[in-house]
Amino acid sequence: MIAVLLSILFLGPAMASAAPKIIGKGIKAGINVSRMLGSDISEFWVRKKGLAIGGFLVIGINEHLAIQPEILFSQKGVIYENIDAGEDYASSISLSYVDVPILANFYVPMSAGAKFRPYLFTGPSLGLKIRGRMKTTAQGVTTESEMQNMRMVDMSLMIGAGLNVDVGRGKIGIDVRHSWSLASTIIEEDVKTSVLSILLSYSFN
Repeated sequence: MIAVLLSILFLGPAMASAAPKIIGKGIKAGINVSRMLGSDISEFWVRKKGLAIGGFLVIGINEHLAIQPEILFSQKGVIYENIDAGEDYASSISLSYVDVPILANFYVPMSAGAKFRPYLFTGPSLGLKIRGRMKTTAQGVTTESEMQNMRMVDMSLMIGAGLNVDVGRGKIGIDVRHSWSLASTIIEEDVKTSVLSILLSYSFN
Protein backbone atom coordinates (compact mmCIF):
# COMPACT_ATOMS: atom_id res chain seq x y z
CA MET A 1 0.00 0.00 0.00
CA ILE A 2 2.82 2.42 0.86
CA ALA A 3 4.50 1.68 -2.48
CA VAL A 4 1.25 2.24 -4.38
CA LEU A 5 0.63 5.59 -2.66
CA LEU A 6 4.19 6.74 -3.36
CA SER A 7 3.84 5.73 -7.01
CA ILE A 8 0.62 7.74 -7.32
CA LEU A 9 2.18 10.74 -5.59
CA PHE A 10 5.31 10.91 -7.75
CA LEU A 11 4.06 9.48 -11.04
CA GLY A 12 0.63 11.09 -11.19
CA PRO A 13 1.75 14.55 -12.36
CA ALA A 14 4.22 13.09 -14.88
CA MET A 15 1.64 10.74 -16.40
CA ALA A 16 -0.92 13.53 -16.60
CA SER A 17 1.43 15.72 -18.66
CA ALA A 18 2.79 13.04 -21.00
CA ALA A 19 1.44 10.38 -23.32
CA PRO A 20 2.74 7.00 -22.12
CA LYS A 21 3.96 4.65 -24.84
CA ILE A 22 5.67 1.28 -25.00
CA ILE A 23 9.37 1.89 -25.63
CA GLY A 24 10.64 -1.64 -25.01
CA LYS A 25 9.71 -5.24 -24.31
CA GLY A 26 11.85 -8.24 -23.58
CA ILE A 27 12.82 -11.23 -21.51
CA LYS A 28 14.92 -11.64 -18.39
CA ALA A 29 16.33 -14.46 -16.29
CA GLY A 30 18.58 -14.85 -13.31
CA ILE A 31 19.00 -16.14 -9.79
CA ASN A 32 17.12 -15.60 -6.54
CA VAL A 33 18.76 -15.92 -3.13
CA SER A 34 15.92 -16.04 -0.61
CA ARG A 35 15.52 -16.39 3.13
CA MET A 36 12.78 -16.15 5.73
CA LEU A 37 12.85 -13.76 8.66
CA GLY A 38 10.68 -13.33 11.74
CA SER A 39 10.11 -14.36 15.33
CA ASP A 40 8.54 -17.70 14.36
CA ILE A 41 11.37 -19.14 12.28
CA SER A 42 14.62 -20.65 13.57
CA GLU A 43 18.03 -19.17 12.77
CA PHE A 44 18.98 -22.56 11.33
CA TRP A 45 16.80 -21.93 8.28
CA VAL A 46 19.26 -20.31 5.86
CA ARG A 47 19.29 -18.92 2.32
CA LYS A 48 18.19 -20.99 -0.67
CA LYS A 49 18.95 -20.32 -4.36
CA GLY A 50 16.36 -20.48 -7.10
CA LEU A 51 15.53 -19.46 -10.67
CA ALA A 52 13.72 -16.35 -11.87
CA ILE A 53 12.61 -16.04 -15.51
CA GLY A 54 9.97 -14.08 -17.40
CA GLY A 55 9.14 -11.07 -19.53
CA PHE A 56 8.53 -7.35 -19.21
CA LEU A 57 7.32 -4.17 -20.88
CA VAL A 58 8.81 -0.68 -20.58
CA ILE A 59 6.25 2.12 -20.79
CA GLY A 60 7.91 5.49 -21.24
CA ILE A 61 6.46 8.48 -19.37
CA ASN A 62 9.18 11.00 -20.16
CA GLU A 63 12.93 11.07 -20.82
CA HIS A 64 13.85 10.05 -17.29
CA LEU A 65 10.87 8.03 -16.10
CA ALA A 66 9.23 4.76 -17.17
CA ILE A 67 6.84 2.16 -15.77
CA GLN A 68 7.98 -1.45 -16.08
CA PRO A 69 5.41 -4.20 -15.47
CA GLU A 70 6.89 -7.71 -15.32
CA ILE A 71 5.68 -11.28 -14.98
CA LEU A 72 8.19 -13.77 -13.58
CA PHE A 73 8.26 -17.41 -12.57
CA SER A 74 10.20 -17.25 -9.33
CA GLN A 75 11.64 -19.95 -7.06
CA LYS A 76 12.15 -19.15 -3.36
CA GLY A 77 12.58 -20.99 -0.08
CA VAL A 78 15.02 -21.88 2.69
CA ILE A 79 17.32 -24.74 3.73
CA TYR A 80 17.74 -26.11 7.27
CA GLU A 81 21.35 -26.22 8.43
CA ASN A 82 22.13 -27.38 11.96
CA ILE A 83 25.33 -29.32 12.74
CA ASP A 84 23.82 -30.59 16.01
CA ALA A 85 21.02 -32.29 14.08
CA GLY A 86 23.54 -34.72 12.57
CA GLU A 87 24.48 -35.61 9.02
CA ASP A 88 21.47 -37.90 8.69
CA TYR A 89 19.01 -34.99 8.89
CA ALA A 90 18.27 -32.45 6.15
CA SER A 91 15.27 -30.31 5.35
CA SER A 92 14.25 -27.63 2.85
CA ILE A 93 11.25 -25.54 1.89
CA SER A 94 10.76 -24.94 -1.85
CA LEU A 95 8.30 -22.30 -3.02
CA SER A 96 7.25 -21.41 -6.56
CA TYR A 97 5.53 -18.11 -7.36
CA VAL A 98 4.29 -16.11 -10.29
CA ASP A 99 5.54 -12.64 -9.38
CA VAL A 100 4.04 -9.51 -10.95
CA PRO A 101 6.15 -6.43 -10.10
CA ILE A 102 5.01 -2.97 -11.21
CA LEU A 103 8.17 -0.89 -11.14
CA ALA A 104 8.91 2.79 -11.58
CA ASN A 105 12.26 3.26 -13.35
CA PHE A 106 14.18 6.49 -12.74
CA TYR A 107 16.89 6.89 -15.41
CA VAL A 108 20.13 8.74 -14.69
CA PRO A 109 20.67 11.65 -17.14
CA MET A 110 23.43 10.85 -19.65
CA SER A 111 25.15 12.75 -22.44
CA ALA A 112 23.74 12.53 -25.96
CA GLY A 113 24.86 9.41 -27.81
CA ALA A 114 25.71 7.41 -24.68
CA LYS A 115 25.44 3.66 -25.27
CA PHE A 116 24.66 2.79 -21.67
CA ARG A 117 22.23 4.09 -19.08
CA PRO A 118 21.98 3.32 -15.36
CA TYR A 119 18.69 3.56 -13.49
CA LEU A 120 17.06 3.06 -10.11
CA PHE A 121 13.68 1.44 -9.57
CA THR A 122 11.09 0.70 -6.93
CA GLY A 123 7.53 -0.54 -6.70
CA PRO A 124 5.14 -3.17 -5.37
CA SER A 125 5.19 -6.82 -6.41
CA LEU A 126 2.29 -9.26 -6.23
CA GLY A 127 3.33 -12.89 -5.69
CA LEU A 128 0.88 -15.70 -6.47
CA LYS A 129 1.95 -19.02 -4.93
CA ILE A 130 1.65 -21.95 -7.31
CA ARG A 131 3.53 -24.52 -5.20
CA GLY A 132 5.00 -24.90 -1.73
CA ARG A 133 6.64 -28.11 -0.50
CA MET A 134 8.78 -29.22 2.42
CA LYS A 135 11.32 -32.02 1.90
CA THR A 136 12.86 -33.77 4.90
CA THR A 137 15.43 -36.57 5.10
CA ALA A 138 15.97 -38.31 8.43
CA GLN A 139 17.92 -41.56 8.95
CA GLY A 140 17.92 -42.23 5.23
CA VAL A 141 14.16 -41.79 4.79
CA THR A 142 12.94 -38.87 2.66
CA THR A 143 9.44 -37.44 2.93
CA GLU A 144 7.76 -34.60 1.07
CA SER A 145 4.66 -32.69 2.09
CA GLU A 146 2.62 -29.78 0.78
CA MET A 147 2.91 -26.49 2.69
CA GLN A 148 -0.76 -25.98 3.49
CA ASN A 149 -0.18 -22.99 5.78
CA MET A 150 1.45 -20.73 3.17
CA ARG A 151 -0.56 -17.73 2.03
CA MET A 152 -1.62 -17.83 -1.61
CA VAL A 153 -0.76 -14.14 -2.11
CA ASP A 154 2.48 -12.44 -1.05
CA MET A 155 2.60 -8.66 -1.46
CA SER A 156 6.11 -7.27 -1.31
CA LEU A 157 8.07 -4.07 -1.85
CA MET A 158 10.94 -4.09 -4.32
CA ILE A 159 13.91 -1.75 -4.79
CA GLY A 160 16.96 -2.03 -7.02
CA ALA A 161 19.32 -0.63 -9.60
CA GLY A 162 20.13 -1.59 -13.17
CA LEU A 163 22.18 -0.81 -16.25
CA ASN A 164 21.13 -1.02 -19.91
CA VAL A 165 23.62 -1.15 -22.79
CA ASP A 166 22.62 -0.53 -26.42
CA VAL A 167 23.41 -3.53 -28.64
CA GLY A 168 22.22 -3.31 -32.24
CA ARG A 169 18.45 -2.81 -32.26
CA GLY A 170 18.01 -3.78 -28.64
CA LYS A 171 19.45 -3.49 -25.16
CA ILE A 172 21.26 -5.91 -22.88
CA GLY A 173 20.62 -5.20 -19.24
CA ILE A 174 21.50 -6.30 -15.74
CA ASP A 175 19.75 -5.42 -12.52
CA VAL A 176 20.13 -6.21 -8.84
CA ARG A 177 16.98 -6.10 -6.73
CA HIS A 178 15.85 -6.74 -3.18
CA SER A 179 12.29 -7.50 -2.18
CA TRP A 180 10.70 -8.24 1.15
CA SER A 181 7.19 -9.25 2.17
CA LEU A 182 4.94 -6.61 3.67
CA ALA A 183 3.00 -9.25 5.64
CA SER A 184 3.66 -12.75 6.94
CA THR A 185 3.85 -15.42 4.24
CA ILE A 186 2.72 -18.12 6.69
CA ILE A 187 -0.77 -18.03 8.17
CA GLU A 188 -0.92 -17.02 11.87
CA GLU A 189 2.89 -16.81 12.16
CA ASP A 190 5.49 -14.05 11.98
CA VAL A 191 7.53 -15.16 8.96
CA LYS A 192 8.37 -12.87 6.03
CA THR A 193 10.26 -13.65 2.84
CA SER A 194 13.30 -11.62 1.74
CA VAL A 195 14.77 -12.12 -1.74
CA LEU A 196 17.94 -10.79 -3.38
CA SER A 197 17.93 -11.23 -7.16
CA ILE A 198 20.40 -10.71 -10.01
CA LEU A 199 18.77 -10.70 -13.45
CA LEU A 200 20.04 -10.40 -17.02
CA SER A 201 17.74 -9.11 -19.72
CA TYR A 202 17.39 -8.42 -23.42
CA SER A 203 14.87 -5.87 -24.64
CA PHE A 204 13.66 -4.96 -28.11
CA ASN A 205 13.29 -1.24 -28.79
